[in-house]
Amino acid sequence: MRRCAAKLLALVSLLPIAVTGDALPAPAHFYPYGPDVGDSTAPVNDDGSTAKIPISMLFPYFDERHDSLYVNTNGLISFLREVSQFTPNAFPLAENRRLVAAFWADVDTTENSGRAYYRETTDEVILERASRDVRRAFVKLTHFVATWVFIASWHRVTYFGGSSSTAVNTFQIVLITNGRHSFTILNYGDISWTTGGASGGNGGIGGTPAQVGFNAGDGRRYFSVPGSREAAIIDVEKTTNVGVAGRWMFRIDDVSVEAGGCNTAGSLAVGPRFGPMLGGLIVTVSGPCFDGLSNTSTVVCKFADVETPADVIDATRAQCVLPMMLRTGRIPLALSTDGGKTYNHTGVFNLVGEYKQEVVTLVNEEDNVWGDFNKPLQITWPQHYFNETLVDIDYVSFTHDKNQQIQSLVTPLMKSVANVGSVTLPASSDVTAVSKLVGSVRVRVAGSSDSNHVTRRSVDGVVRSVKSLWSDIVIAAQQVKNYAVKWRQELSVKWCQDWYERQKQDPPSSSGLLPCPCTRTQATSDDRFIDDAACSNGDGCDDFHPGAYHCIRSEAASSLGAGQQCCYDRSGKIITDFDKGGGTFDRAHTRGYIGNGVLKIWLLDHLLEDVLTYKYCCVWSSINCAKYGEMRPTDDCTGYKEQPKARTFGDPHIITLDGLHYTFNGLGEFWLVRSAHFQMQGRATQARNTRGALVKGTSWTAVAMRVVDTGSFGNGTVVQAQVNERTGLDIFIDGDKQDFEDLPTQDWSDVSVTYDAANVTAEFRFHGDNEYTVDMRTVEGALYYTLSWPPDADAPVGLLGNANGNASDDLQTPNHVLLPSNATARQLYEEFGLTWKTGADESIFTYEAGSNHASYIDPSFEPLFELPPTDSATAENVTRMCGDSEECVFDYFVTGSLTIALASADVTRQHEEYVEASKPVISCGRVKTPSNGAKNDSSPLLGTVVTFSCNDGFRLAGSVQRTCTELGKWSGKDVNCVGEYVFTLDMLHSDC
Repeated sequence: MRRCAAKLLALVSLLPIAVTGDALPAPAHFYPYGPDVGDSTAPVNDDGSTAKIPISMLFPYFDERHDSLYVNTNGLISFLREVSQFTPNAFPLAENRRLVAAFWADVDTTENSGRAYYRETTDEVILERASRDVRRAFVKLTHFVATWVFIASWHRVTYFGGSSSTAVNTFQIVLITNGRHSFTILNYGDISWTTGGASGGNGGIGGTPAQVGFNAGDGRRYFSVPGSREAAIIDVEKTTNVGVAGRWMFRIDDVSVEAGGCNTAGSLAVGPRFGPMLGGLIVTVSGPCFDGLSNTSTVVCKFADVETPADVIDATRAQCVLPMMLRTGRIPLALSTDGGKTYNHTGVFNLVGEYKQEVVTLVNEEDNVWGDFNKPLQITWPQHYFNETLVDIDYVSFTHDKNQQIQSLVTPLMKSVANVGSVTLPASSDVTAVSKLVGSVRVRVAGSSDSNHVTRRSVDGVVRSVKSLWSDIVIAAQQVKNYAVKWRQELSVKWCQDWYERQKQDPPSSSGLLPCPCTRTQATSDDRFIDDAACSNGDGCDDFHPGAYHCIRSEAASSLGAGQQCCYDRSGKIITDFDKGGGTFDRAHTRGYIGNGVLKIWLLDHLLEDVLTYKYCCVWSSINCAKYGEMRPTDDCTGYKEQPKARTFGDPHIITLDGLHYTFNGLGEFWLVRSAHFQMQGRATQARNTRGALVKGTSWTAVAMRVVDTGSFGNGTVVQAQVNERTGLDIFIDGDKQDFEDLPTQDWSDVSVTYDAANVTAEFRFHGDNEYTVDMRTVEGALYYTLSWPPDADAPVGLLGNANGNASDDLQTPNHVLLPSNATARQLYEEFGLTWKTGADESIFTYEAGSNHASYIDPSFEPLFELPPTDSATAENVTRMCGDSEECVFDYFVTGSLTIALASADVTRQHEEYVEASKPVISCGRVKTPSNGAKNDSSPLLGTVVTFSCNDGFRLAGSVQRTCTELGKWSGKDVNCVGEYVFTLDMLHSDC
């Protein structure tokens, strides 16, 4: 009978009530609420709600966007429907009850003057406050800026069965978003009751107490605040996860809810998540609760194996200064609260070689002032970075010790300089050693000193780490500025000769390096190489490769850390001679290499081993330049092999590694590729047409892949990419979802990932016995991806073929049954495609809560095998649109999507262009330039005619001209230039 009365009351008051008056009193941690700040008042009722409230910004919650919500009387906000239930059931709940519950209990606003209020706002003051609150609670989101806030407040509300004199509760929900990330703040004031009379309560206590938390409405996903549906929830005003009693904060945009603040689970949140390898950056961490710990307590950060003291900021945050690490990549970051005895909270920090946030700027660096010996040297830095009024400026140089380990040397430049953000540096004269030529300018707080790679300073008797700023690492010729040009040349000659002798004692190895592509056309379509920014389309080439028009570098290092550089002339032919602008073998790859799971060699080694040596052998003095070319030889493309590529796209279509085209509309999870060293599985789900209806076709929506059998390290990192309709693409590493927002390229032990969120494209480079590359993008919820297969890798099996150069045997089942390449669509589906389904025990996918391998299987599903009949006009229009692409035609008729159809046509066109560009090119290898002579061409390609000549006083022995033939060999005889009066047997056979 009680509930019927409640319904009548709800019908009387369905619309918000306009109330005027003063702002309502609330605890300091509440956001302002009430009619005085523009709130609407929710209907006065029991178990009712507002009407659907449209909101001006899409709000992400449980990985879906919402454009409306309901404020429900019983202490919660819901998104898909009203919630009138007065006794809360335990989470998880189904039936579309997607809700945020601040205090889900039997509230009755008809019993007293208590009310519920709400408003959405973009007020700048509120947005700034929300941004600060989020950044404090979620330290990894250091740049979060709120653009929308919704505030719902329950002010002094009582329970069903209460009266104007019974206990009251005050609480608040604050929803915050920037369109991508979203958060909830739950604020609590006086909480005096937990249960309504119809929920078993007596005087507001007992029965089934209030529930606090989040529910997705799918019966699977939820999060409950400790104490929910227990008597202890009455003390929620005294508890917190963010160091403020009566406040709880959560991130709620993803598939699961993430709690802010401190935790006892051992995880460590880090912000920012990356910083310069040279150190000096303040890093904020959140993990353990710091209640009772002061700034002088023994809180310690440990970056890899380097410890640095931390400062406690508040109950949930501490800060430490990043030490100099001289390495790049992911490193462990751990936190101790007992002086370094134990480290119970761990996270990850990314070290980068080039850091473009707060930096010291070398003025006119682009004009090579820092490589000049006679120009003034000026630096600038962001003045606001330091609170102190005085700074020290020094030059930190880097060199190798006798064990080839990087060591640093500090040279003070200026002491106690006014922190005004700019200064002109004095000339340095203590610089006869080559060890000072590669380095960086550092600005730090005056009075600081270095200890174990950490900059420290004593403040009031307490030693603290202090921050610092760095310039780019440069080859700084100003370190020998005071020496005359003649002296500089003499020093350079000596340095080059010394280096040359050391190289002969320990010659660099090119073992494992990729041969160069023979033409620029091949190079631009080969994923194993990337453009060299220092010589691109004629720009900058004269600095290191005069005569070249474009250069590329191997994307990955060899197993020894070396790199390959290849240069091409304006016609696109490879240059094979160093003195003509040819590329060089680099002893240290610019991006580094991964050895034993650690990124070993990086940009600094490259500067020391390859760039600096070029400077003093070929720039500051050119006498010994040929010796540099001898130690860093140019590749001539001998042995180059093209990459097989497989592509999947559309509904879905497959082009195998050997170029066979077919369509397979399987549903479930399948082996795309399986080999001794690499695995790739795909998940296909049922596709929808442009009206949202399911069709008799599928599309790839997730992929999982890894290198396998990596020796002592076992199987490699599992990378999973799956479509996310809200964000485009989710990427998981060993089951953990990754964030690429601030750092789009990240490295793990055996894979590098680059994600472009704006264009929803991703590149995965796996480093195993070979390099495997997968390029991926999404088109209307479908994955389109390309697998580049190493030509020397073990042969694979699976839906993508076997990479043996023969397309006719690609349709082979796991039991080695071969279907003909002209098999029907039904045969392809039943007798080939379905045989490559994975078993549950084979799956390398990570599954969301409540789903597993079987969740993606539907034995009753049968795809469309033949296109439905259509009128001639439509068929003609589609043919005109799609051209010769059968895949485009198929996708348009199945999905009705012009975007998908044209994207499929584009993939087939790209593949045809790649096949044309990657056709084998005959190369005869480098033909040697004779000593004391010259040649007119350095191309090794078919048809090249090279003419030789000798210097004055020398006579040519051998062939004056040699031609690269179809046999891959040079015609004629080897050429030598001999003295006029020296007789050789070759002269008897000379062609001249």
